[in-house]
Amino acid sequence: MRAKKKNRVIIVLAVIVAFMAVGYAILQQELTINGTGNIDTKWNVEITNIESSFLEGAKNATDEDGTEILPTFEATTATFNASLPVPGSEADYTITVTNKGNIPAKLVELPTMDTVNGQDPTQILYDVFFTDEEKYVLQPDESVQITVAVSWDPEDDAGVPAPVSKQATITLNYQQAADTGVSS
Repeated sequence: MRAKKKNRVIIVLAVIVAFMAVGYAILQQELTINGTGNIDTKWNVEITNIESSFLEGAKNATDEDGTEILPTFEATTATFNASLPVPGSEADYTITVTNKGNIPAKLVELPTMDTVNGQDPTQILYDVFFTDEEKYVLQPDESVQITVAVSWDPEDDAGVPAPVSKQATITLNYQQAADTGVSS
């Protein structure tokens, strides 16, 4: 009698397992999703122009052959080499930065000139600031002007032979502006 009961329990359990397997197979479905996503974004923030202005005889430095060394730029990096003849001389370089892409761009921070200013000749000091207003975020197709000012302190009487020139390079570090949307 015990063997009969055991056989019934085994048969019932086998039927339950078979029922569960069939139920699982019926309820099992494979979901396949096919699709293509396109993102049409373009990152292109760059310096597009540099204009120079000079006071008190300042000018661009010259090389050994006497050729003027004009400011140069590539992407978001610009190099200047100002020559200042006397204390009180100044050179201003107005940089135009344009967002030619379709992603808003944010200037992380204005570059500091501490390292350059600490190098000889220390009489020539570089400074970087926004020309129009503090516009750190550039929307697509917008431009901003940033000025690099070079000066020789008019109160300096160190007796340094003139003219004095000094080269500086700045890099404007832009990144995607997180708080604005993407336009296309």
